[in-house]
Amino acid sequence: MSVTFSATVNPTGFKVDCAFTDEMYETYIEARLAASLHGEGGCAAAQACLARRNGEDEEQYLARIAGFNQARNGRDSAYSCQSPVAIAVYGDEGPTLTVAYDQAFGILEALGFITPERAGEAAIADPESLRVPELSGCVGAVDIQGRVLVAQALAPFDEGEPEGEMYVPGRAMVTRAGRAVGFLQACLSEIAKIANWAAERKLDVTWS
Repeated sequence: MSVTFSATVNPTGFKVDCAFTDEMYETYIEARLAASLHGEGGCAAAQACLARRNGEDEEQYLARIAGFNQARNGRDSAYSCQSPVAIAVYGDEGPTLTVAYDQAFGILEALGFITPERAGEAAIADPESLRVPELSGCVGAVDIQGRVLVAQALAPFDEGEPEGEMYVPGRAMVTRAGRAVGFLQACLSEIAKIANWAAERKLDVTWS
């Protein structure tokens, strides 16, 4: 399980999740309607691709079909042209930072979003059995910029922690992701980049 820090970027549009059409729609509702029509009787774009073209010899036709199958099979196994869905399309999403579940607590503690006691308790908890609300949030970019500056000035240098497992009484072994030396400081620098990028565009910073 991981936590990702990023700017709250709005989609630039929506499209049908199909490898054979790139038509864009302004709203999700329009794209969802197009997806419904797209799926009836199979993907029309795919059928057109599979059709034999005038002047195309056997070798050319087989090569094109092989490319079609490669594109189709390279997608997610759950993907099917028979039941396409509408998806959001984003432009520049800016910098992001993804860290392991237990690594996120030290970062959120340094930023002042979680107490040291809560961080220590939650970091050894099973993410599947314990829901930690602090692991999801959204605040203004300027707020994050200020918190990063304070954390960079006050947080002790991260000496790191080896990857491994630890036993928690009453529970099974808990796997810890570990941290390299200077991990916290490196993460704070990345979050500063995210906050600066978001602030320039008047966006918030989110993590989840």
